[in-house]
Amino acid sequence: MTYPWRTLTLLLAAGLLAGCGVRRPPSPAPAPVQSAGGGESYRVDCAASTLRVLVRREGPLAALGHNHVLLLHPLAGEIGLAAGSDAAGGSLEFAVDAIVVDDPDERRAAGPDFPGTVPADDIAGTRRNLLGPAVLDAAHWPRIRIEIGTVSGGPERYTAAAFLVVRGHRSPVTVPVVVERAADTVVASGELNLSQRALGLEPFSVLFGALRVADELGTRFRFVLRPRSQSVGAPDTCAAETADQSMFPAGH
Repeated sequence: MTYPWRTLTLLLAAGLLAGCGVRRPPSPAPAPVQSAGGGESYRVDCAASTLRVLVRREGPLAALGHNHVLLLHPLAGEIGLAAGSDAAGGSLEFAVDAIVVDDPDERRAAGPDFPGTVPADDIAGTRRNLLGPAVLDAAHWPRIRIEIGTVSGGPERYTAAAFLVVRGHRSPVTVPVVVERAADTVVASGELNLSQRALGLEPFSVLFGALRVADELGTRFRFVLRPRSQSVGAPDTCAAETADQSMFPAGH
């Protein structure tokens, strides 16, 4: 069966945008963080911590594309907590090439804006575009880093001052955080929206913007922190299996 060239162009565009699975390279071994004011250093539980990014499409031909759910996992890092439970510094980091695109369970959990299962070919195209030179450029910038600074508020709801480093572009972000504490863990969770352009990225688009990724990204995170001094029954595989790797470009 043959198709008019205009129809073929639209189908190709849909595949490219749906194109925004998966090898999981190990996360970096973080450098120790020394907390201030008599506090303690906490290690991120890489197996239990997650960061999800919700990507929506827009434009006159938006119906030809998909909304996407990106799972950023595993995460690794350390955060120093001062005596008043304010963050005294620290960072989290993850490998760009480990991003999981449109896992069916993740789409169901994300809500009605992410219906159904995305075809495997579309997922592969999305991931190829996402990691390619036009967006994250994973070949030259293999890692994304979250640098955490001071925290205000409490005792359960805080506001964290942080920086997000993407492709070498360091962007300040203000993060609302809900903190839950147990005997041996601290769980920090929250949601916020991020602008791709503010992060130094240009939203992916085709057909002169008729089909494009929205600038605003929704993020949902849950970081589980355990005292560095805590004795664990098994090694921290997210850190133990890795050598230290930089957030800077490959070869630099």
